[in-house]
Amino acid sequence: MKKIILVTTSIFIILSLKISVFAFEPYFGYTYYEFGRYVPSISGYAPYKSFYTDSQGAFSFSSISDLHIDRQGNIYVLDSGTGSIIIMDNNYTIIDTIYEFKDETGAEYSLNSPESIFLTEDLIYVADSDNFRVLIMDKSGKIIKSVGKPESEIFPQHREFRPSKVIADSVGNFYVIVSGVFQGAATFNRNGE
Repeated sequence: MKKIILVTTSIFIILSLKISVFAFEPYFGYTYYEFGRYVPSISGYAPYKSFYTDSQGAFSFSSISDLHIDRQGNIYVLDSGTGSIIIMDNNYTIIDTIYEFKDETGAEYSLNSPESIFLTEDLIYVADSDNFRVLIMDKSGKIIKSVGKPESEIFPQHREFRPSKVIADSVGNFYVIVSGVFQGAATFNRNGE
């Protein structure tokens, strides 16, 4: 009887101990400090899945630079290698691909190393970095406005206007991070001024 009580107590004690569980991460986290050297760091997240193509395997991504998800759950992928916007549903099935960009006069535009995409309800903003502009277009890819280097004493005129990130607010203002400009984001109103 003592033996049964001893074994039962031992099992109860073992089961009540806290057991640490470690999740496997396929990489090590790091961050950079001021002199450009990396320092080990805690990983912010662990990837759930990786995709190199759409769910049907019909399209292979070249060089994804950014993505944005709209309110319906559609994923807008900016592929800087092909200069295109790939639109997928939440099952990673391609809905549409925008390769051709035209303005209201029919003039064609092509993206050159775009770095950022941002969506509002009805507009797409693209930081077209190597063309030195931000494009504002409708959801079909028709360009409404092309915004280049601002003519302003506030913006450093000796710098190139090479947009790297763009976001917009609910009233139509948009904010652009420009490579090499450290005074803050360039802020434009809905007219591109």
